[in-house]
Amino acid sequence: MKRRNLLIGTGLLTGGAIVQSIGPAIADKSVVPKPMSSPKPPMVMPKSNPKALRGQMVTIAPGLKGYQVLPKEGKGPFPTVLVIMEAFGLNDQIKGVCDLYANYGYAAIAPDIYDGAVFGYDKVGDAVAKLKTLKDDVVTKRFGQTLDFIGQQTTMRSDAVGTVGFCMGGRYAFLIAAAFADRIHSAVCFYGGGIASAPDPLGRASLLPLVPQIKAPVMFIYSAEDEYINGAEHARITQAMSDSRKRYILSVVPNTQHGFMNDARSTYNEAAAMESWDMAFGFFKRYVKNRVK
Repeated sequence: MKRRNLLIGTGLLTGGAIVQSIGPAIADKSVVPKPMSSPKPPMVMPKSNPKALRGQMVTIAPGLKGYQVLPKEGKGPFPTVLVIMEAFGLNDQIKGVCDLYANYGYAAIAPDIYDGAVFGYDKVGDAVAKLKTLKDDVVTKRFGQTLDFIGQQTTMRSDAVGTVGFCMGGRYAFLIAAAFADRIHSAVCFYGGGIASAPDPLGRASLLPLVPQIKAPVMFIYSAEDEYINGAEHARITQAMSDSRKRYILSVVPNTQHGFMNDARSTYNEAAAMESWDMAFGFFKRYVKNRVK
């Protein structure tokens, strides 16, 4: 396992090819920018090792469990991040992403929409087969249950919720930003395939008809050499978001492949991951952490 050193906390949206951002400088009056602080020192993201993880599995709703972790300091309620897994399941790497957000002052939760099934990174076929069994309406309901759970927790802010997803999860982050437009305040979609496929190789419906419903700012981050998602799909997304006058950023990271954010995968790119995490954390800092009640 490689170590992932992450320099986060500047609040800047740096690097990448930023395609377009539509809307006023601040999309919501409840967002109050704070003065820039000095960058935090580099930190080491928890490895994919159960002993390094400090969160716990919780029951979100009958038949739905998830991994939850809170910041070490403070009593809350904390701004909240809903983390959505890749096609490989709720594994230790995704739990480590939750821990990473908790290290930076967020409460984090990752619902297990695979109900315990986890696939190794060398079992892509099995993971895709599982992914194809998911139905958007069923998955949307389970994310709604997760948002209900957040609303019941005294340690989690339901009025400051961001969502971040990877691959399959990137598509779902976009989906729930539309389905729960009043409850999601920012969304980051890392190489989310199937948002605007034409056609989608897995048979999934395009999500572009849902764009008018979205209220939260959305960040899309893609790899330049992604074998699954090409520039034509990027263009369809930007066209739909621009036509609907939505606030968004779409960044394409050069010299990267699909899965470059995951240090457990062979396509991991540490420099690109650090840059992209900095962008994502800056986005959440503005629209989630700095969101006032």
